[in-house]
Amino acid sequence: MRRRPPPGSQSPRSSRSTRSRREDDRDTARHEPGSRSKARGKATSRGSGARQPSRAEPAPKTPPPPLRLAPELFISCLPGLEPYLAREVAGLDLGIEPRLDQGGVVLATGDPATVYRCNLELGLAVRVLLRLGRFHCRSLGELVRKSARLPWNDWLLPGRYSVRAESRLSRLYHRDAIAERVVQAAASTLGGGPSAEPDAPSVLVRFLHDECTISLDTTGRPLHDRGYRREPGPAPLREDLSRALLLASGWDPTSTLIDPFAGAGTLLIEAALLARRLAPGRNRTFAVADTRLFDPEVFARVQAAAERRALPRAPRLLGSDRRADCIDMARRNAALAGVEGDLDLAVAPLSSSPWRDELAGAGAVVTDPPHGRRMGDPARLALLYRSLGTWLAAAAPTCRIAIASSDRRLALRTGLPLKTAFLSTHGGAKLRALVAAPDDDAGSAT
Repeated sequence: MRRRPPPGSQSPRSSRSTRSRREDDRDTARHEPGSRSKARGKATSRGSGARQPSRAEPAPKTPPPPLRLAPELFISCLPGLEPYLAREVAGLDLGIEPRLDQGGVVLATGDPATVYRCNLELGLAVRVLLRLGRFHCRSLGELVRKSARLPWNDWLLPGRYSVRAESRLSRLYHRDAIAERVVQAAASTLGGGPSAEPDAPSVLVRFLHDECTISLDTTGRPLHDRGYRREPGPAPLREDLSRALLLASGWDPTSTLIDPFAGAGTLLIEAALLARRLAPGRNRTFAVADTRLFDPEVFARVQAAAERRALPRAPRLLGSDRRADCIDMARRNAALAGVEGDLDLAVAPLSSSPWRDELAGAGAVVTDPPHGRRMGDPARLALLYRSLGTWLAAAAPTCRIAIASSDRRLALRTGLPLKTAFLSTHGGAKLRALVAAPDDDAGSAT
């Protein structure tokens, strides 16, 4: 049995630990600058009764650095299109590797010329956001203080901006209150409040898990709004989804393309833009033009370079639809897009389409047939899809086939070995891009 030490005494272990601490103190005094003099002064004061020197006055506080991010662009797109967007961004040869992120692609740059090119030349993107700052925040007062440290004068013009907010899983959840505090912070630097005009550049404030990210929308109207589709027709496919369907099909832009359900012509117009390498945004404006990031001379050079890359003609782009009013819309839309001479359009139902004889030499058939309850009786639609499968039997074995549909089982009524290339959303519903590859690399239906 161990004997307890008498009161007031130390155990051997305690003595050893005390000696170790004293040795550590001596080592610290030996290596830390100024620690030896502090220790000596302390010992002298004890021995002589001298007064210890007073503590040094605290250094004046320096203002905290701005809460800026490293330059970064977030290019958003519809869900499911991220890999296609990443390839499209890489094709711009910007010298920056795009990084996939949820809902889009990230580029580690804030270069204004890159902002111009992404808005002008990307056909799958929805918006190009310049991320301005990111910080942790759990109160409205903290939001004002930290937002006020951002260099708003580098980005915005007084009275030419608006602020929108969203919040998820965060202590600050009231969107209007969040937006008001960021307006307060920005106005204190800019000397002017926000604009009431709907087309003013937007500052987007996003809270997620108490992390606040502030971004500048350099786009304005979504990029899929190219400016040519004044007449959309019944149940149209969005421009960015049309472009994605063309890319997913594997169509060679130098070969013939057929769309037997042309509608208002969106698929064929996007095919012409792709084949001729025309910038999708060349006929529209962007919100960045109303910010301090805009340089008219640099933007003009970016536009001129894009025009030099364009080709004068497209391959044969053939379309038909049973409705004459839709074909008229397609012609007018193509004229607005500047590609009316590239499309060959006809009024005809599928059963009497004049392009059946062209199937043998076509590079691809890419189409958006009627689907969904609002487009007709399910039994009649099933018959239509079986007829489409029979019609496509005349296509060459090397022909690429892609179908957009919200109903996979309906699309499989064609009898084709379709597989899903991507799953996205359109008009609040799920939309699949179903692709039948040529015989040499076709997969089974999925």
